[in-house]
Amino acid sequence: MAIRTIITSSLFLLCFLGISACYEDDKATLPAELPADFVTFYEQFHKDSAFQMSHIPFPIEGLPPEVDSLTLATGTFRWTAEQWTLHRSFSEESDFTRTFIIYNDRMILEKIVHKNGQLGMARRWAKIGDRWQLIYYAALNRVRRD
Repeated sequence: MAIRTIITSSLFLLCFLGISACYEDDKATLPAELPADFVTFYEQFHKDSAFQMSHIPFPIEGLPPEVDSLTLATGTFRWTAEQWTLHRSFSEESDFTRTFIIYNDRMILEKIVHKNGQLGMARRWAKIGDRWQLIYYAALNRVRRD
């Protein structure tokens, strides 16, 4: 039992440090192929907490850190405003890499993966009406290998 507690505590600390390192710095560059209005939105989202909270239609789907198999299987987890931790700008100097998958001009998937390839998080962005919003967030978890 003590080993499980140590492992859980270590993973939680790694998650916290990973998120902090990942969103620390405004020096990251965004890919040129991203829609211009998304880039403007994305930069503001990470600078302004009120703007961020107003562009998340809570509750949103996602995964908590260290998701358990029951939560994963049921797909019932939702992020609420009360449990939300503000996201900050991504730092390219962190131990994480970021990629964007552009589905179309209204839907973008962002993947942030630790350089060891074992831990990652994901955010899904959608343009609803004329506003970009964060519609899905999977916190830091083990990355599934296919």
